[in-house]
Amino acid sequence: MKEIVFTVATPQDRIPIEQLLSNAKLPFTDLITHLPHFVVGRKNNEVIGVIGLEILGEIALLRSLAVTGSYQGKGLSQILYEKILDHAKLQQVKTLYVLTTTAEDYFDKRGFLKIQRSEAPESIKATKQFSGLCPASAVCLVKDIQ
Repeated sequence: MKEIVFTVATPQDRIPIEQLLSNAKLPFTDLITHLPHFVVGRKNNEVIGVIGLEILGEIALLRSLAVTGSYQGKGLSQILYEKILDHAKLQQVKTLYVLTTTAEDYFDKRGFLKIQRSEAPESIKATKQFSGLCPASAVCLVKDIQ
């Protein structure tokens, strides 16, 4: 992983991120609004992993964790997760929420707790991810990080 560079996403990363999210069957239509709070992993200038936040004051929606196929299972998602935690703390985020249909175990292993969707704060419920982009079957999880 030493040849992989991690940075905050730039506008030039939008299309490669959208392609990566599309391949992972994750929503991305509102990506551009939140791009300054996305972290990408690059190898040889190619985006090979991404994770992002939708910041809502002291809480945030963790979203868009995706790794290109050839790098899956090699620890890249864990590094991306750690990088976004650092970014969240710099933004004074205290609590993270996540919606997922496929990665409940992944987030459970990282200390997230499953809650009923009705228990999510109104600001999380008002996000495009919560209100329409993610299916109603998506599980909601929460974790305090500070």
